Amino acid sequence: MRLRLASNSGLTWSCLDYRHRLEGTHEGPFQGIPPTGRRVSVSGIDIQRWSDGKLQDLWLNADFLGMLQQLGVIPQPETAGA
Repeated sequence: MRLRLASNSGLTWSCLDYRHRLEGTHEGPFQGIPPTGRRVSVSGIDIQRWSDGKLQDLWLNADFLGMLQQLGVIPQPETAGA
C-alpha cells in the first residue's frame, strides 16, 4: 500500500491513524503455517507518528487471533450451551 498525504491548508500534523481490512487467500507458507487455501479477512488499526516527513513510530493493532482461527490453526470458541 502506498499512501501520500498533503496539506494545502498550511496546517502541520504529526499523527495519522486509520482503520484497515486486509482480505486474501492463504496460498503460501505464513509464519510456519503451510498453505491452507482458506480465505481470511483481518481488520486492524494503525497509528503513525511522523516528523520531518519521516515515519518515527508505528503502532498496529490487528485481529491476528481471528486470522489464526480462520486458518484453522486455533479452534473457534465453543458456542454457549454446547
